[in-house]
Amino acid sequence: MCTNTETPKADVSKGILAENTTLRETPGNISSDDNDDNASVDSFGSDEVAREQSKYKDDKIEDVDALAKEMEQCYLEAVEEMKELEKLVPRFKALDKKTEKLFKYYFGGPWMSHRERIFEERPNSGYNVLGEDCIFDFYGDLNNLAKQNLKEMTLYLTDKKDF
Repeated sequence: MCTNTETPKADVSKGILAENTTLRETPGNISSDDNDDNASVDSFGSDEVAREQSKYKDDKIEDVDALAKEMEQCYLEAVEEMKELEKLVPRFKALDKKTEKLFKYYFGGPWMSHRERIFEERPNSGYNVLGEDCIFDFYGDLNNLAKQNLKEMTLYLTDKKDF
């Protein structure tokens, strides 16, 4: 049988997180020797940021409040999305365990002979898994999904956004 009711837990120990966490570069944590003597100063304490922020000090409180309300909603939605994304790795690992058995059955296992025998002796069985391209197409779709997610996560980590 191909079911697994146990959902594996992700290892989020400090050691694992330290190994797999790379600081995403943002304007606040990039230092450059080419700028000036204060290049390593936190950007929130710099004169440049203070000058940039000063242009907002006279904004109408109604506008400030409306934008804060909009950003609050954006934040709450982003937190919910992130909670869903946190489930991705354990779910993918569980899927991998299920499909490992399936792919062994199809690629190099008894799938072909079982398929022929079922079609001969029980032609109305209706098993999707014995269809011509069912497992093969699923294998390709799963690999494409993994590649797409890898690409998106890589772009997220390497894209130097200009905040």
